[in-house]
Amino acid sequence: MKTWLIVAGSIIGIVVLWQVLGLVLGHGDEVETRPPVLIGSGATGGTGTLGSGDAPPAPAGTFSEVFPDQLGGSRLDVNVVALGRTPHDCTAQMLRTGGRTLAAYHHRCPDEPATDRYYFLVRMTNHTKGRVYVRLDGFTLEGARGKPREASPTPPVGSPSTRFIQGARAVAEDQTLRGWVTFDGLGGFVPTALVYADGKQTLRMRFQGDWV
Repeated sequence: MKTWLIVAGSIIGIVVLWQVLGLVLGHGDEVETRPPVLIGSGATGGTGTLGSGDAPPAPAGTFSEVFPDQLGGSRLDVNVVALGRTPHDCTAQMLRTGGRTLAAYHHRCPDEPATDRYYFLVRMTNHTKGRVYVRLDGFTLEGARGKPREASPTPPVGSPSTRFIQGARAVAEDQTLRGWVTFDGLGGFVPTALVYADGKQTLRMRFQGDWV
């Protein structure tokens, strides 16, 4: 009997120790290993499936909106998400617009001293009845002067890749894809619009107001 009590006590002690270590150290690197963010939304509650077929191509045309309002295209709704005003290490770039002062992007992060990467948090929602692909190479950043900047093809070294929009992602009906899109802002680049090309359709989110 005493032997069984000793064994049971040892097992309980090991379980308690494992739980304590889990709280302190974490059970693995959850941020890096979880899949890319694909958030369900809308009337279907995120029940659309990627096997439901592709949506028809977006017709040619241009849609525009002013940050931070939602931009609605024929297939996709686009949001540039207003960010925190006091990010850790980086600098929040503020824009005074519509009577509010909002952080449109973060930059001047110390992990890449040789460049000035602009971080925009983008939310893309598919409101069609089929599958739509969101492609990183469809994003550009227009400025007050010079040519538009293309989206950086890779995240910063050492960053969790699942937080960034990369390559081409299939987004099902009534689903939302949310992630970082970054651009090289060296040379004091002043953004005037973040643009997404949905095939022949141009979706332009304009930054209207005063950078502060």
